[in-house]
Amino acid sequence: MVDGMETLPAPQGATGAYPGGCFLSYLPVAGQFVNHGRVPHGEGVITLAVDHARRSMVGLTWPRGLLVRCDMHPAPTASASASPSSSTEPQLLTQQPPGQKNMWMFDYPGRGEGESVHPSSGQYRCVCRSLAVDPRTGCAYWSNTKGDVLMLDPNTGDGGKVSVLLSGEEGLVRDYFGSWDPEAPGTMAYHWRQVQWVEGYRGGCIVGIHGNTGYLFELFVPGPGQKPTSAKLQLVDRITSLPSRTCGMEDQFSYGYLGFAVAGPENNPVVFYLTGAPKFGYDGRRIAGKASTAKGESKGDEHLHLVTFQLASRTYRDHGPIFFRDRPGYPTYCNSLAVDYNQNRLYALARLPNGRTDLFRIPIPAEVSCQVQPLP
Repeated sequence: MVDGMETLPAPQGATGAYPGGCFLSYLPVAGQFVNHGRVPHGEGVITLAVDHARRSMVGLTWPRGLLVRCDMHPAPTASASASPSSSTEPQLLTQQPPGQKNMWMFDYPGRGEGESVHPSSGQYRCVCRSLAVDPRTGCAYWSNTKGDVLMLDPNTGDGGKVSVLLSGEEGLVRDYFGSWDPEAPGTMAYHWRQVQWVEGYRGGCIVGIHGNTGYLFELFVPGPGQKPTSAKLQLVDRITSLPSRTCGMEDQFSYGYLGFAVAGPENNPVVFYLTGAPKFGYDGRRIAGKASTAKGESKGDEHLHLVTFQLASRTYRDHGPIFFRDRPGYPTYCNSLAVDYNQNRLYALARLPNGRTDLFRIPIPAEVSCQVQPLP
């Protein structure tokens, strides 16, 4: 930690420097990992999106925030993967393969030096935590702290071409998203927090959340044969918890929450969102947290609520706070969410009262359970 900010540790003794994150896939039937490549220069991979049709992965590195595209190696043949391997440990590379031709790294406008430098340098920029891929075109989308929506077109140039799709008030610089300093630590600034491609809904679009304010938005990106000028981003509604909406305050987590997923029929998909709710004292006043922070953390204790929003009907529901059934307390620091369509459940990772992180599940509320079916 430096001035309250998370940084890469200096190598200690024989430990050595971090060698860099890997792009892996796992074959459940064979019990095998496939390593498609390691990111050079000791960078980790902080977020990832997969283009299944083109067998390609796109990620952002940490701490520098570079964009990386990695094409997957061919899947093993049926004879090679017919029986489980003797070890289920990933076969990790010890160095970046020389002449590796299935990986490309890209700079982009507004990256600065990511989170690898101190803000006093003037080059600090928080790194985006979520990408989305349009399966129709293979294009990947992410944001920067200035509020630009960026696009990687893998069909142009050597490995792809990066461009700014939307900027300024056409992008994420909206009055409803607040006013932010793109160079300051401790917030996501004008970044979106979490996004997901939703197939079929309104012809296919990206649905996402601005983390610091909890505003839901829809992003319509160019389809096959369409020009970039056809893109547009429009706000839908603020889907924070009812207590937050009532008192008009943000979540205590400084980046906003990543527990966001969209599921359901094409004509009326359901947004599931795990978001904070303020706690109140005996005098009825909100219990405030820290005024500011230099990293992604909760600035104060708060409850965790499940909110659902049906996109087509614009139906908002706050299903209330979540408490553990088998132990005292409630989950905090929750930045994940997965939908189990078969068992009608939601799963997430969160911090427990004892400080450990563990998996918990909640039933999908009856009001929306009949709506939830697997997306194609």
